[in-house]
Amino acid sequence: MRLDEVFAGYGGGDVLQGLDLGVENGSVTCIVGPNGAGKSTVLRVVSGLLNPRKGSVQFDGESIAGREPGDIDFVVTDHSPSTADLKIADFGHAWGGISSLQLGLAAVWTAARARGFSLVDVVRWMATAPADRVGLARKGRIAVGADADLVRFAPDEEFTVDAARLLHRNPVSAYAGRRLAGVVRETWLRGVPVHPDPDDTPRGRLLRRGER
Repeated sequence: MRLDEVFAGYGGGDVLQGLDLGVENGSVTCIVGPNGAGKSTVLRVVSGLLNPRKGSVQFDGESIAGREPGDIDFVVTDHSPSTADLKIADFGHAWGGISSLQLGLAAVWTAARARGFSLVDVVRWMATAPADRVGLARKGRIAVGADADLVRFAPDEEFTVDAARLLHRNPVSAYAGRRLAGVVRETWLRGVPVHPDPDDTPRGRLLRRGER
């Protein structure tokens, strides 16, 4: 994949200003930067959720700018903000929680709905396809034998992102102040309700590729 002189953003401003980026086949690329630097914007551009104002986006030598997200299987980000001094030390200590768990679904749904896509599309991009990519057959689907990982979602309800109410360690977000659609009312992990109380005992566990 290659991005050449890409300009893209929201409203009247460009978050990406002349971005050049090349990703070789079979490689893994990590995009690192402070909040607001454009990490999520890059992912939105290459996934088709955000059209660049200028520049080219190519995959295997063919332009994919403006294509529907169905042309790319999925987009995943852990988006774990951390202060710079912690990032250069132990990553395990720096890790402050996956902030995209709180805003990712609403952010993607907001953009997808505006472009005529359905919740079925969003579930495929954010759950089924990522699970399939890493061989987690019990995840990302409602099916006999799969884990009961579920949310009760109000797709038409809207909210304004308040960074002070985020529950990960470093409550900052590039979406602060933005209006998003979709509110998660309840969450179940393997059939057990998840409570937002920070004193509640965590039930999550590390999943490895291909685990069943």
